[in-house]
Amino acid sequence: ALLAAAGHRGISRDKLIAYLWPETDAEHGRGLLKQACYALRRDLQTPELFLGSIELRLNTTVISSDLESFAVALEKNDPIQAVSVYRAPFLDGFYLNGCGEFERWVEIERARLASQCRTALDAIAVAATERGEHRIAADWWRRVLQLDPLSSHAALGLMTALDQAGERAEALRCGEAYGELVRSELGTDPPRELSQWIEQHRHIAASATILPNQPPPARRAPAEQRRIRVTARLWGAAVGLAALAGVGALLSRSRPAALTDPNLLAIAPFDVLDPSLQIWREGLVDVLSRDLDGAGPLRTVPQTVGLKRWRGRADRVSAASFGYGTGAGLVVFGSVGKTRGTVSLRATVLDLVTKRLEPDLEVKGDTADIGDLADSLGVRILQVLGRDRPIGAVRQVSIGSRSLPALRAFLVGEQFYRRGLWDSALVYYDRAIAQDSTFAIAYRHMRVVLDWHPSSSPAYRPTEDYLQRSVRLNRGLSPKDSMLIAADSFEMAANEATDPTDLIRFRYRNLSTLEDAARRYPGDPEVWYEVGDGRFHSLPPLGGIPGPALEAFDHAIALDPGFAPAYEHTVELALLLNRPDLARTYANAYLRLDPTDVNAPAMRLVALLLDPERSHTPETARMIGAASASVLYDAGMQQLGWWADSGEASVRLLRALVLQGGTATGFDADSLMSPQYLAYQLAYRGHLHEAYVVDRRLLVDPSASPFSMYFDPFPSLSLLGVIPDSLAARTFGRAFERGKAWPMPLYGNARELRGLPWWLARGDTAAIARFGVRATQEARSQTSARGKLRSRYFQAAAAAYLALARADSARALRLLQAIPDTLCFEHWDCHYAKLTEARLLHALGQPRQAGAILDRWIWKDHSAFFVFGVLERGRIAEELGERQKAIDAYQYVADVWRRADAELQAFVVEARNGIARLTRE
Repeated sequence: ALLAAAGHRGISRDKLIAYLWPETDAEHGRGLLKQACYALRRDLQTPELFLGSIELRLNTTVISSDLESFAVALEKNDPIQAVSVYRAPFLDGFYLNGCGEFERWVEIERARLASQCRTALDAIAVAATERGEHRIAADWWRRVLQLDPLSSHAALGLMTALDQAGERAEALRCGEAYGELVRSELGTDPPRELSQWIEQHRHIAASATILPNQPPPARRAPAEQRRIRVTARLWGAAVGLAALAGVGALLSRSRPAALTDPNLLAIAPFDVLDPSLQIWREGLVDVLSRDLDGAGPLRTVPQTVGLKRWRGRADRVSAASFGYGTGAGLVVFGSVGKTRGTVSLRATVLDLVTKRLEPDLEVKGDTADIGDLADSLGVRILQVLGRDRPIGAVRQVSIGSRSLPALRAFLVGEQFYRRGLWDSALVYYDRAIAQDSTFAIAYRHMRVVLDWHPSSSPAYRPTEDYLQRSVRLNRGLSPKDSMLIAADSFEMAANEATDPTDLIRFRYRNLSTLEDAARRYPGDPEVWYEVGDGRFHSLPPLGGIPGPALEAFDHAIALDPGFAPAYEHTVELALLLNRPDLARTYANAYLRLDPTDVNAPAMRLVALLLDPERSHTPETARMIGAASASVLYDAGMQQLGWWADSGEASVRLLRALVLQGGTATGFDADSLMSPQYLAYQLAYRGHLHEAYVVDRRLLVDPSASPFSMYFDPFPSLSLLGVIPDSLAARTFGRAFERGKAWPMPLYGNARELRGLPWWLARGDTAAIARFGVRATQEARSQTSARGKLRSRYFQAAAAAYLALARADSARALRLLQAIPDTLCFEHWDCHYAKLTEARLLHALGQPRQAGAILDRWIWKDHSAFFVFGVLERGRIAEELGERQKAIDAYQYVADVWRRADAELQAFVVEARNGIARLTRE
């Protein structure tokens, strides 16, 4: 079940162990997992049941699942196929004793899949209504009610569909049955709009009993009239009871106890009765969720999830539906009112497990004290919940500010942040900080937004400043906020470390703290977004593999499809996995949010180019011509840079950037860099000679731009023989200049430090040995932990390359295998060494070990050598009998280099021949 739910991305062995054997140490857990995999292969008589080494996944060529079919149908926007697969709640009735992590995972997956099915059914019913197929729409609304019997939205949809189909009496009976169900389950009346609909249509039905221009019915005898009335009452009661019994049975089947957590608390948006207080509709969700989370056993439904799923007004029916929809056994709902300057916050606590209602928890005070009033309301709620829970001393955890202007500004910023409106969020976070210089969460979110979109405004400080301030002020916050800032503190400590051991330790703790937060808050899209971002930006061995990063972003999107930040990297990751169909799905889903942020223009352009019917239309050409430099860079370099499309959309966009002569924003804000971005992309697509011509200025003189080390095509072009040997020798020889310390920037390495593969290709043992000596000297003299780590890597790599240049491949392999992975996650130069190690292993008859290395390491080289890595992975997969994996790898090579220079066409021919071999079998 775990592997089927993970789909094509798979799931790490460590995570499987954490779910299934949480109390076991790592060594025993690995043994248990190995035994379980062996037993499954044996019992199913399927040796190839699993694929992958670090990330396990099911081999879809030998085993399928309804989960896979359901997900594929949703990706293809085929809701009818999707709901045809959904037969019952996920793993209904299946439990594992003593596996709390697994049980929590099951609950989340069950709720997520049920929510997706409800959304699909809703869409089908609405579409049928729009087509005028009202009877069909009624059938679909009935299926929605099977999943969520208390959904007033679905009940009203069913009644309306039946009425429009001419079955007004049946519509009224269904409405009355729904009302009875609500009264019996919740002890309250159905929503006002449903009751009004029933009354209105009952009146219409009564007035339409005698049709115009028809004679009145003949009067019956009194005895016959009484018999008809009794029969009608009995028939109506039977129909009502049958419908109620059916819906009640469905309720009991579709809402198992496991879905309602007695300690999970959902805060509903408050009804705001005064327009001047509208900010507090969502604001109280933010404040109370932070106040109540972590009090004793209580956990709160993430703010963004609650805001997305809430429907209706603040009443018991809507609150109950909200609780069942989020899996929360506790729901808080209420209102905000104002009379003559006095604000009133009134809340009700609904316990769905005990069916108990605690109404009229009220606090009052001045408008200026509304932040304190919200905290006081939280204390009142905790006092009520503490009667039968070990909450202990009632605390007063604050959102982090006592200033009302600061709090108001922050809450507005949060609303913009959730919608991905970065520029507006920046403005309001900045206002919050200006009003309260101790507001830790505002500093943190300010830093997050500036990391995404660096601003040239002098009003904003460097991102490191915001990071340091949020870390220093991390006290008295909610557990979730505190954990996220703690993760930031480890990142800050790693950046400031002088000891390599400390840097390594802090890098691991940064990511492990985010993973811990996801385990503690598995239903929080913001936490999953942070995990995905951490995995995406980390280099191996910490991260850098697209599958796990995309998995985290998918978690965030599934929990809240309206949480815009979660879409930031999804298109890029989908294309990295060679899934343009999935990339297009992500782009269109993001655009359906109707974004107006700085990313929106680039994503609109991306969506057009991903659409095969619109990518070459005049509309798209006009949009490219009118796009700014930043939009062309974001779409061409960041989003579409990995796409192996026949039209080479990224090259097309970067050509437009060069012709425009514009300047993008951020670290790439240098017009001289535009040709280098184009050259980098040209080299990746196999246009080697054109890349050299386009970027000749920076290739010859990198000092012309301080950013020339980023997206630098020089290493790959030199190794492939396009750069003149004299220029390559002179450039890489700068590493030997006396009295000049090696530069160690935050990301990447300077060009002169990337000559080892070039010297190896030429068998220049003297240069390699000299480089190794210099690396040893640098390892002693570098003062930063980053510089020491990189120097040690170069020292070890030089020894391995030297052995290989001397034709001692056995020693070279031992030296490459001895290089610790931790020397690699501060730069990008390990890729070629890992590719070399995999090739040596493959040549020595160890293809499985070679494939495992490539699965982990090929992703972090954006140059032509990424393609060579994929080709090698295809060869290995074919040898191992991994047919589909080999076909996919070969197809990628054939696609990405279909128009490459002549010297690369032999590899295209090899890939096409591989596809032909494998498809004939």
